[in-house]
Amino acid sequence: MRRSRRRLAGALLALVLLPGHAAGQGGGLVLELEGDVEGGPLGPGTARVRIDLEARPEAALPSRAAVSWSFTGPATPTLSGEGTVDTDGARVVVDHRLTAPFRLTTAGELILDPPPGAARLAGTWEGLRWPLAGEPTLASPRGRYTVEGALDALQLAVDARLDAPGAVAGEVSARVALAPDQVDLRRLELRRDGDARTIDARGRLGVDGDVVRTEDLDIGVGPNRVRVRGSASEGALDLRADIALPRPDALGLDVRGALSGSARVRGAPAGPDLELRLASRDLGIGAVDARGVAVEASVKALGAGDSRVDLRADGLHASGADLGALRAGLRGTVARHRLELALTGAGAEARVAAEGGLADDAWRGTLREAVIDPRGLAPTGTSLPTWRLAAPMAVEASADRVGWQRGCLRGGEATLCTAGELRPGQRVDATLTLKALPLAVVGPWLPERTSLDGSVDADARLGGSPASPEGLATMRVDRAALRLTTERAASAGEPPVRISLPGARAEARLRGERLEATFETGLAAAGGATGTVAARVELGPPGAGADRPLAGSLALDLPDLAPVVGLAPALGVDPPLADVRGSARARVTLGGTLARPDGDGTLDVIGFAAKVPDAGITLDDGRLRATMRPGRPIALDGEVRSGPGKVALRGTVEPDPAAGWPLDARLAGTDFLLVRTPQVTASVSPDLRIARGPRGLTVGGRLRVPSAEIVVHTLAPGVARVSADEVVVSAEPKAESAPATRSGGDLTADVEVSLGERVTFDGLGLSARLAGGLRVLQTPGNVVAGQGQLELVDGRYRAYGQELEIRRGRLLFAGPLDRPEIDVRAVRVADEVTAGLELTGPADSVRSRLYSEPPLPEADILSYLLTGRPLSGASRDEGAVLAQMALALGLDRSSLLTDQIASRLGLDEVALAGTSRESSAVRLGKRLSPDLYLRYTLGVFDRVGSLFLDYRLTEHLSVEAESGARQGMGVIYRIEREDVLGGGKR
Repeated sequence: MRRSRRRLAGALLALVLLPGHAAGQGGGLVLELEGDVEGGPLGPGTARVRIDLEARPEAALPSRAAVSWSFTGPATPTLSGEGTVDTDGARVVVDHRLTAPFRLTTAGELILDPPPGAARLAGTWEGLRWPLAGEPTLASPRGRYTVEGALDALQLAVDARLDAPGAVAGEVSARVALAPDQVDLRRLELRRDGDARTIDARGRLGVDGDVVRTEDLDIGVGPNRVRVRGSASEGALDLRADIALPRPDALGLDVRGALSGSARVRGAPAGPDLELRLASRDLGIGAVDARGVAVEASVKALGAGDSRVDLRADGLHASGADLGALRAGLRGTVARHRLELALTGAGAEARVAAEGGLADDAWRGTLREAVIDPRGLAPTGTSLPTWRLAAPMAVEASADRVGWQRGCLRGGEATLCTAGELRPGQRVDATLTLKALPLAVVGPWLPERTSLDGSVDADARLGGSPASPEGLATMRVDRAALRLTTERAASAGEPPVRISLPGARAEARLRGERLEATFETGLAAAGGATGTVAARVELGPPGAGADRPLAGSLALDLPDLAPVVGLAPALGVDPPLADVRGSARARVTLGGTLARPDGDGTLDVIGFAAKVPDAGITLDDGRLRATMRPGRPIALDGEVRSGPGKVALRGTVEPDPAAGWPLDARLAGTDFLLVRTPQVTASVSPDLRIARGPRGLTVGGRLRVPSAEIVVHTLAPGVARVSADEVVVSAEPKAESAPATRSGGDLTADVEVSLGERVTFDGLGLSARLAGGLRVLQTPGNVVAGQGQLELVDGRYRAYGQELEIRRGRLLFAGPLDRPEIDVRAVRVADEVTAGLELTGPADSVRSRLYSEPPLPEADILSYLLTGRPLSGASRDEGAVLAQMALALGLDRSSLLTDQIASRLGLDEVALAGTSRESSAVRLGKRLSPDLYLRYTLGVFDRVGSLFLDYRLTEHLSVEAESGARQGMGVIYRIEREDVLGGGKR
């Protein structure tokens, strides 16, 4: 083999395969080229190429070439590669390896004959990055690809790892069909790291020179789709997009609801025009929700003309608060524009208008208008001022500075002024001054029927490094007073309670991450002595667990507890107390951390006394001491007297706010007068364990009732009742009775209740002593249950002028507390006959049964119970009462019983009439002759009687008369005729 070696230097313009052998002889050629490249995709540089050509005698062209090459440029790292090319004229076999700056392999073949030819190539890469020099914006640590198909219809497949710093990282897979002037994107999928969602794209792209067109490019994530159509080139864009985002949260956005709309981008790629329309219903972003949102925007190329952006949002809510509707509009160019905002709703309105422009990388503008009108939020009987910007306020913002000149809002006599400058990462300097702000502005956030009088002044300044700022804020309150009306006072027409807060003052100082705050105020009710409350708190910088050390003190002197009780409704507690007396004093040194406070000191309440009007009792000799010691729970020790007895509280509270201040206490006492009203007087002797923890409140132990007197008075005779035809306007509808009482909140209870020897009941005809006991069980969300029984001892039942002896009376509990089993037997002994009434079954469906010894008919048994003699000896008036009793008691087989009574009394009718409880009556009727019928009616509950007479004069004419509660007379004329259609009489 003969070789020749040549070296060429100069401008590298092209590479040409040269014949290097004579016909019929083997041989080769080594070609080395070196030169400067001034154009190309890699920029200027120096290229070096070595080609080793080999040929076979029978081949018309060299059949093998070994190639090695490199390129070095000033702006790029060195590129180098090597490989081989084999050809027989009809096909070319390629095996190439890029060795620097990353590894890329290509292997396969190109089929040249017959035209148009085909390709089968595959390869892999490692460490790919772009751009080749400087910080990469795109990197692919690994990947593989294939190219197959006819040269005019190639199929390209790529699977790779993709890393784009700050943008996306994940696995990408693409399948593309390449044809002259057309690219068919059959599948493009990207699965980001740590995300189960896949970004996918499909569509067809047409290529005409440097212009790319599409009619159906579809890009989406899950159900969210964007469909794009239009064209793009280096000189112009004209693209439209249809946007459908039914699940924007699938895009990783903190957005609820659905979005839809369209967009159009056109113009030069460096500064295109944008038109956008978006609409949504039930949209939510973070803590903000809106019933409907619409955005319309027409943004021109920078400096090319006026742009506009309009935003409308209705039904706005933030953290449960109703904000109303928002309107925002932006008009103008980047250099000069105007922004307007308006928020209306919930009885308030706010408007802001500003104008300015962007120049030299800074926005400079002026706040022209600011109005806050909260008058619709004012409680009844109060007014809130409208706040307005006193004068235009200059504002400037750039990447390294935000500043605003002094500006003031004025609302009535009050003013709020601020000025400041912020340099991110360098310095902050801001001031705020508040003068004569009426405390009534906080009215909408106070409990119902509560208001604040007085005004407040405040000054605040913040300065220093943003990482370690320093600040001071002071607040002074002038003539402050809290006015509140409890529900009881409002119903009784009593004036509001007025609690004065003389000398109220607060101060807060910030030093880096350390905060110091003090607060002090007086506290006095009308006619009471003035007390004082003072507190000092210091918060240190966060420790390793991000918790903050706590230090400080609390001092409280209240010679009169009335103001504290008066404040309770404003804190969400409405104690039913009156004529409160007593005093309180506290001295506590604070410590621990903010998450778990600690302390050393005591809180004492002494001489406590108060009336409880609803219970009719008076509390006396009350005291409570809360003792704090470092590292230990708060110890509680207190007692209070009522009537002849008292109760004492002993226990502990863990100072742990995160756990809800867990409580462990015991409540014990003897003969404590719990209630004393005309209906009930009762004393209790509790021995209860009370605990509160993460699962709620738990109560267990024993509750003895040593004495109780229950008296239920019946309605006095003659009390007027509402007529059946009377309509009460605006009456509240009666709620349907629940089948059982369910527990509220998170209470768990297991209490043994026992009755003492002095528990009696007298009312509704029943008098007896109550005995026995119950185990009351309560779990959250379930009905209150009872286990045990209550007995009626030495019982007597008075009804219809008679007295029955209760020989057995029991209430049996084995389930819901309001559904006991009733087992009662009442008897009367007369003429050696024992007549009895038995009531059994659940409380909501009691069954009645009559019995006797010796056995008698039920009518006679009922007569013995009521009159002491058999039915044959009863008068007609007594018969009416017997029928009334049988029907009112709901006795089994009551209809047969009333028939017996009617037969014995010689009556034609004994029945219960009426459409309601109030109108129920027993009706007795007798036909005295074929033409005369007489009826007597006696009210079951009102005991009012009436007499009705119906006398038939002729076949068609009769007279009706009534005497009693209602009186009247009428003449009735009846006509009977043959019904022509029906064939009967009418």
